[in-house]
Amino acid sequence: MAYFHTFLRRRVAAALLAAFALLVMAGCSGTGGAAETADLDAGAAGGAAARVPQAGPDALEGAAEYAADQGRRGQSTDLTDVTPQAQIKTAAISLYADNVDEVLPQVSDVVVVAQGEIESEDTSTNRQGKAVHSRLVLRVPVEEFEATVTKLTDLGVRYTLETSVEDVTAEVADINSRVRSAEDSIAQLRRLFSAATKLGDIIALENELSQRQADLEALQAQQRALADLTTMSTITVTVRQTSDPPPPAEEDRAGGFIAGLKSGWDALVEFVRALSHGLGLALPLGTLLTLVGVGGYLLVRRFTPRLRPRANE
Repeated sequence: MAYFHTFLRRRVAAALLAAFALLVMAGCSGTGGAAETADLDAGAAGGAAARVPQAGPDALEGAAEYAADQGRRGQSTDLTDVTPQAQIKTAAISLYADNVDEVLPQVSDVVVVAQGEIESEDTSTNRQGKAVHSRLVLRVPVEEFEATVTKLTDLGVRYTLETSVEDVTAEVADINSRVRSAEDSIAQLRRLFSAATKLGDIIALENELSQRQADLEALQAQQRALADLTTMSTITVTVRQTSDPPPPAEEDRAGGFIAGLKSGWDALVEFVRALSHGLGLALPLGTLLTLVGVGGYLLVRRFTPRLRPRANE
């Protein structure tokens, strides 16, 4: 009986020892896994910290490097491959019409159909208030450029036409890329500014933000100008009144005698006219010379002593 109790106590002690060993091993493996997870998290955090610059003495340099790296990643492909074709189209048209007042409403109708607008108009009139010359600057969508030019050139009797098409796809892609890079750089600087604690870093980041913002606004202005030029084409239309043709010469039905008589009469009229012109020039000058001569003669006679006649011896 005593032997049985001793054997039982040994079994219980062995079981308790085995359970304790299992608990210790489980605790060690759990601690190791947690440590491993912590190490992985720390590594990931370190990688993120390495990629994103922190506020500090080298904050501006880190921000610049980060923005440049982001720009290189964003420009890994050729932007001209994904940018739609952009063209600047312009035209200058000179029209001649018998009635300029009738052509101007027709030009306005063509612009309305093309969903464009008349940007400016300069019209000159004669003394009767009739338009004789007009210059209009039209803006129409690029898609309607060719059709609009064709319709406008049909409004006048004759015309001169000059057109130009400039492909600015590369410029548009470049300016869009620079705007995106500038926006990313400003966003990063703002994050650094919110995390900065030193007064020197705050002042430096604020100055850099102001400069980057001014550069971004200049780029955006160029972007808007390019977008306007590539969206709406410019057409300059000049309408002039056609000069009245000279009246046809009347046929000389009476033959050469009437024509000779008319020529002789015209020559006589020209001679009389020239003679009258000469007399008109000579009359004032002759009158002046006559007055001067008469006055000189009287003076000489007055102051010249008269010689008495000698008596006959």
